[in-house]
Amino acid sequence: VGQTHPGLDIRSARDLKVLKGLVFDSPAPRLYFTIRDIGPTEVSVLVTDENKRPRYRATVSSALPEPDSATVDRYTDLPPLTGGTPVTCYHDGTLFHGPSMQGLRAVLAEDGDRLILSAQLPMRDWGGGHCGTDRYLPLTADVVAHGAALRSYMTVGIPALPTGCVTTEL
Repeated sequence: VGQTHPGLDIRSARDLKVLKGLVFDSPAPRLYFTIRDIGPTEVSVLVTDENKRPRYRATVSSALPEPDSATVDRYTDLPPLTGGTPVTCYHDGTLFHGPSMQGLRAVLAEDGDRLILSAQLPMRDWGGGHCGTDRYLPLTADVVAHGAALRSYMTVGIPALPTGCVTTEL
């Protein structure tokens, strides 16, 4: 987006969808980005591979989303950020990510309305610094999707792809 819309300082994303992620144990496919204007502060981004298969989709914006009281209230009673139940999703076949992309560590709380996880990224400079920006790292976004897939697994017994995130701040 920075190359096609210089000066559009991306601060948030909505309707982020992982349609078909990338596997890094084989050569990664060539990716193509289609960027379309939606308004003065946002654009849609569609990432496809060489076969025109959609991989990722999102709407990104230079504006932050308006906070709502339900979201703000969710941050007032967080559990301790240590301990919890260790996740096994990378070792039991729920998620297939290799060691460099295994970020989830433990389930800190789960009450039916929300899932609170601890995460620690194995490597910060993933991709040699060529992936992401000062506000966005693909590995961080991927770990958010891991949490959604784990939530699906805990709820219905299967991890879900495609996975999406309604809104996030960058």
